[in-house]
Amino acid sequence: MGLRLMYLLTIPHSALWYLRGQLAHMQAAGYDTSFVSTRGEGGELAEVGRREGVAVYPLDVSREIDPARDLVSMWHLHRIMRRVRPQIVNFGNPKTGLVGGLVSWARRVPVRVYTLHGLRLETVTGRKRQVLRLCEWVTMRCAHRVVAVSPSLRARALELGLTSPGKIVTLHHGSVNGIRPVVADPAEVERARVRLGLNPGGVVFGFVGRFTRDKGIRELVAAFLGVRETYPDATLLLVGDFEAGDPVDAGTRARLAGEAGILHAGYVTDVAPYYALMDVLVLPTYREGFPTVALEAASAGLPLITTDATGARDAVREGETGLRVPVGDVDALSRAMVRLAEDPGLRRRLGEESQAWVAHDFAQERLWKEWDMLYRRLWAQSRERAARTRRLALGTGAVLVLTELTARVVGIFGRRGRG
Repeated sequence: MGLRLMYLLTIPHSALWYLRGQLAHMQAAGYDTSFVSTRGEGGELAEVGRREGVAVYPLDVSREIDPARDLVSMWHLHRIMRRVRPQIVNFGNPKTGLVGGLVSWARRVPVRVYTLHGLRLETVTGRKRQVLRLCEWVTMRCAHRVVAVSPSLRARALELGLTSPGKIVTLHHGSVNGIRPVVADPAEVERARVRLGLNPGGVVFGFVGRFTRDKGIRELVAAFLGVRETYPDATLLLVGDFEAGDPVDAGTRARLAGEAGILHAGYVTDVAPYYALMDVLVLPTYREGFPTVALEAASAGLPLITTDATGARDAVREGETGLRVPVGDVDALSRAMVRLAEDPGLRRRLGEESQAWVAHDFAQERLWKEWDMLYRRLWAQSRERAARTRRLALGTGAVLVLTELTARVVGIFGRRGRG
């Protein structure tokens, strides 16, 4: 029986999408791996268990701050951990990170790792920002090691004073799970083209992700409308859907539904055919951990236009694999899109460089090996801590016994002397 390794995430979709293959790899590497999350939609949690070959356990946990539900979640997680008795716990996402960190700390799990996927507090203000900052600080205090998924995210966490330099690391070149080659079936590409009614000819700008304010959807739509003034045949292909947690404004939502040249593919389980329909991926985000879609698009041979936000800046080499613009700058974003629209040769060069870069620096197997080495190193350190504690306890016990014996001997001879 190998080391008992438990992953905790808020939604099982994260394991299906972002951690695909990692749980199965750890199981094959000798760990007794389990996964804890909400049930998800359409049996997603069960699907994680089937596809990754690991034990799964449902946990009802809210994505927003809800003290009453959070206490119930902590109790349920305590019961799961009492049953599984994990020796290593990897907790991620803001809410599951806090709940998982507190419960695994209270249960004295020997190895506790917090995977920092991003900092939601970066784009909120006021009291909510203070609460989120406190939650992150507490979560990191509960962990033996914090793994930031990008160098700039690590730097930002240190800048905010959330943890110490010796405690937070980035594995290899970063990213959530590395990247496997993105290859599209030509027949699926053609079916997607027909379904969308996408006519060949004009440049196609793509976006993949949640339609939220933090992803820069408002800026993307505004910039695209500026591009259409010069290139009326340009298309904006959106893959994903709206999310209630961080809604876009009503005006942007109306433009998404009514403007010419904007195509909405909706949520899809296989994005590869849609990357094949794009010429450029655009991600005008306000914050990231490390955008997986950027690696996928690069693997598919696409250049990237993104921002200089935390996490996003690590996903592009300026002028080599894509272009960066300031966060929230619609004019700069529009100029970058026009630049790539008018220069097919530049698009091709950036795309080729992107593909070679991610294949070399972000291969999944290399990142998984880094995780394996980290787990085993932390486990060895935990055994050393336990041994030191036992030695200290034995030493303290010996001193107490010796002190007691000395006191008794002195007492005996003292009584004799008085007699």
